[in-house]
Amino acid sequence: MLPRHLMQTTELIHKSSLKCLFQIHPRWEENKKPSVLLNIAIDQVGFTIQSDDENYFHFKNNPTQDSTKNTKIFSHFFPNLTFVDLIMVLEFLELHKSVIFTPDELFKAYQIPFHQRYRSLATEILALENKNLLAWISEKKVKPQELIFLFNLNSRDREKILNVATNSLLSKTQTLQYMEWLTDLQLLKCDLNNSFYEKVNESKLEELKNQRFPNSFLKHPLLEKKITWGNQIQAQFVRKNDRAGFQIQTFVSSPEELAKTITQLNKSLENWTSNPNDCEALK
Repeated sequence: MLPRHLMQTTELIHKSSLKCLFQIHPRWEENKKPSVLLNIAIDQVGFTIQSDDENYFHFKNNPTQDSTKNTKIFSHFFPNLTFVDLIMVLEFLELHKSVIFTPDELFKAYQIPFHQRYRSLATEILALENKNLLAWISEKKVKPQELIFLFNLNSRDREKILNVATNSLLSKTQTLQYMEWLTDLQLLKCDLNNSFYEKVNESKLEELKNQRFPNSFLKHPLLEKKITWGNQIQAQFVRKNDRAGFQIQTFVSSPEELAKTITQLNKSLENWTSNPNDCEALK
């Protein structure tokens, strides 16, 4: 139920007084779904929400006084709109010269910063008319700041990267990481196989990572030489992004055991530094 102090800012009007009707399909989670079926309508006077009992909540155009209240009411009825949805609302309001709330207030209600570049990106996404892409943005609750890496691309390359999301079998985080690596490789003018833009899965993610960080996947000099670590120490060769090295684990239960471990580590260090090339390898 809408809070009473917000309800008091509304005025009931009838559908016949509206000049145009703009329908949004709210994407509610079932447990948060309000008990009303809604349309939103915009006219020269203001902004109207239609409820299931044929009444209308009307909000007059006065952004100086009512923008914050209007955005609270709007976000109450439409809690899960994406940044692309919000830009669509703003463009419709501007088309009909309606100023019921400011862009900053509207985006703030959804915890999304408003920026002109985000608006340009959303307008570009809408122009693609890709329903699967819009569904992915909505389902994964993608925010514009998570797509900031796309801004360095031209519109054609941006479209190619965005379409990857619709073919992804990965999680949101993995998909965004994949898209960012693709963007990096495009900016580096790397020759990429078309398969990288098709169905994306775990193996494709690993393959693309090899392309993005090639040096970390070459055979490492440290693998050519065996370093003695002793019984108290477990050492595993690992790679982390552009770096490679040893992950060391040990267990001690007394000062004496710790002293023995330190002695063994010093021996391992001598073994390692006996070859200058090995010392440079991890820098």
